[in-house]
Amino acid sequence: MLKKISKVFILSLALVGCGEERYWNGGYINEYPDPIPELPPQCDPVEDPLDWEPAACAENNYVEHCYWYEHTMANRTPMAICRHDWEWDKWECEWSLIVSNCESVEGEV
Repeated sequence: MLKKISKVFILSLALVGCGEERYWNGGYINEYPDPIPELPPQCDPVEDPLDWEPAACAENNYVEHCYWYEHTMANRTPMAICRHDWEWDKWECEWSLIVSNCESVEGEV
């Protein structure tokens, strides 16, 4: 009887594998963690995509997101307010247009 139990125990260890991953508090511990990501490259100075100052900007480690407002006029009457959202990719060193949206203000004078 003891031999049968020991054979079952040894067989179960062989099938499950011992020591490959360690189980800890509801998850597995990775023995070889991913390397720390590199810093973004140093980009050459680049002008903003629009000639005037942005209304606001926010950034994280990868991108800087800015938006600009533009007021269109006709005969000194405001016609529309446009918002242009641009994103600076710190890894690619380039601006990309996310969205432009205009709303009419024709009756709000």
